[in-house]
Amino acid sequence: MSLPPVPGTRHSPARLVATIAMIVAIFLVDTFTPLMSGVATLYVLALILLTSDLRPVNVARWGLACAALTLIAFLAVHGNGNDDLSAVLRMVFSLAAIGVATLLIRRAQKMFTTLQLSEQRYRTTFNTVAVAICAYDFRPLAEAVAALRARGVSDLAAYLATHPAEVERMRRSLRLADVNSTALKLFGFLDACAFRQYRDEFLPGLGPRFADCILALDRGGEVEIETRVERRDGQMLDMIVVFSLAAEAALDRVPCSMLDVTERRRLGAAVADSRARLERAHRATVMAQVSASIAHEINQPLSAIRSYAGAAHRWLVRDRPDLGEVTTALTSVIASVQRADEVIRRIRAITGKPARQESTRVGLDALVHETAGLLHDEAARHGGTLTVRPGAGAAELTADRILLQQVLINLVMNALQAMDGQAGPRDVEIVTRSRHGCATIEVRDTGPGLPEAFHERAFEPFQTTKPDGMGVGLAISASIVERHGGRLALTDRPSGGACARITLPLEPQEDTRPTPAAAPA
Repeated sequence: MSLPPVPGTRHSPARLVATIAMIVAIFLVDTFTPLMSGVATLYVLALILLTSDLRPVNVARWGLACAALTLIAFLAVHGNGNDDLSAVLRMVFSLAAIGVATLLIRRAQKMFTTLQLSEQRYRTTFNTVAVAICAYDFRPLAEAVAALRARGVSDLAAYLATHPAEVERMRRSLRLADVNSTALKLFGFLDACAFRQYRDEFLPGLGPRFADCILALDRGGEVEIETRVERRDGQMLDMIVVFSLAAEAALDRVPCSMLDVTERRRLGAAVADSRARLERAHRATVMAQVSASIAHEINQPLSAIRSYAGAAHRWLVRDRPDLGEVTTALTSVIASVQRADEVIRRIRAITGKPARQESTRVGLDALVHETAGLLHDEAARHGGTLTVRPGAGAAELTADRILLQQVLINLVMNALQAMDGQAGPRDVEIVTRSRHGCATIEVRDTGPGLPEAFHERAFEPFQTTKPDGMGVGLAISASIVERHGGRLALTDRPSGGACARITLPLEPQEDTRPTPAAAPA
């Protein structure tokens, strides 16, 4: 984008002729008329005319010329020395006026030159910075907000929420004031004129979210919004737009910095997808190893049962059955069944490496805030929101911080995954309370709720509502909570969605059992 034209250094011929004519006229009037006033002070007007556009004219030379003409006229009229002191004073005042005017004009020229250099530096920086910047004129928006205030609108947020058409009209009132080269390249344009013709209004994709910009203008402060903007070729770009609407900021040219995060989000989604695939593959591998171990252990007692049962059958079908041998075989069958039952018990306990529980004093609200901080990006990837409503105050409990975090992460992830593809809101809330020596953590969602048949066996291993789930996360989470002396319960919310409620004692409960690590269901 080219720099705006700046005034040139050459004199305009018409202006130069007019200035010379004015100086000659002033000299003739001062010299050949009997006027008793300080006509020579009019030379100041000639100097102003000459430098009215503040171009780099050598005003000092013109000022000296005017002063010289003033002296010549004085000597020509009053050279005999017979006039009174007033004529001398008028001459001195005229010279003083010319001198002061010359100095002020020179100072103004220097300031103008400095301003030009500053503008050129600004333009150079504006056009070479690697961030796309579009400057918009926010004055129409400020006038619209002032008009609403004048009409008696006190709650601006509520008014904007109920008048989306007014919000859209305000957005359309903003106009592009400037655009830098990086923005032109980003959106696929060669010059600002073409860009202005294509898109002169402010961020068409914002819609009702433009109300946040209006409120920021009313209160003053910085604005950061995420939106999608269409390139000239039709490609949609994911953008983060940042600008300041502070009270002291000039509104005629508000620079909006635009960061293109399209590629970053694409790569982030690819990484997340790869991570999910790797996690599923890892879980499948672990389950395959566990299954192989279970099959190896249970095949032996099953084979023994089959052999002993066959032997008992053979002893019974003889002409003279040997009941002693039959009893021995059936006794061995019972022993093998007991061995198989032990394997099944180990399956129900979810075979795995025991994890050593390291209990410390944990602040309940701090734990929830820390866990939520780990999951905000994951919530955004699922198109949902994660909100924390702390209500436990300073309540603390003795627990393994890492294991409880794993439980919360598992419950939140289950809630987010349950709402995938849902058309309505996808909100997850973590609510904490503390009363009567117990702490309660609730993970609430706005999803479809729990299937009726799932309630009774929700915490059984390998039970899941997800097509690709392993069905072990809730079972392990319940086991962790129980080993902390608490209880995990799942219920449906009356308003829709599900609620996972963890109840824990604020006093430590002794439990020496090993605790398996949590995994998403």
